[in-house]
Amino acid sequence: MHRESSRWQSAERGHAEAVAALLVAASLVPDHKWTEPLGPGRWSPAQVLLHIEQSYRLGDAALRGGPGMRVLAPSLIAWFGRNVMLPLMTLTGRFPRNAPAPREVRPDAATAHAIPRLELTTRVQAAATQALGTLREVLASGARARVTHAYFGALTPYQTLRILNAHTRHHAKLLAPPKIVGKSQPCVPELEQIGV
Repeated sequence: MHRESSRWQSAERGHAEAVAALLVAASLVPDHKWTEPLGPGRWSPAQVLLHIEQSYRLGDAALRGGPGMRVLAPSLIAWFGRNVMLPLMTLTGRFPRNAPAPREVRPDAATAHAIPRLELTTRVQAAATQALGTLREVLASGARARVTHAYFGALTPYQTLRILNAHTRHHAKLLAPPKIVGKSQPCVPELEQIGV
């Protein structure tokens, strides 16, 4: 198997696992905690899911010619982040805690809390599936499309998929720590309807 296709297939498996982990974690959040912040100055689980949906949609739109994120890091720092930090993050599975979310993907609490839980989980899965499809199309076409990230600058489709995986997995871990959900049973049995 060609090295590039093997790398890509591994990233796709990581994507499926990250999205499944997020949806399962979301299903474990008790109903009464769905719109409560996870801690002081933190988002609620509903906001976390809206943030993930926004991240996938923004990446997808950028691949289709949209603007992507506004770059916040100077070019040398973005280069270092893209070529040193991003590979370390994807290798270790660790995503920086408390890194401020770029403006384009900050979830509004009122909006997140107004969306029914099952609808929001369905939207996250749809956005992740759409973004993966667009990444595949760009890769197959051989186009040199890039997704602009606030801290890493211009990312290739492979780098984009890897960071989306790490980002989604990071939020899945934060969403369902044992101290919050304990031994709760899933609160959204309807997840079976969307393939989880």
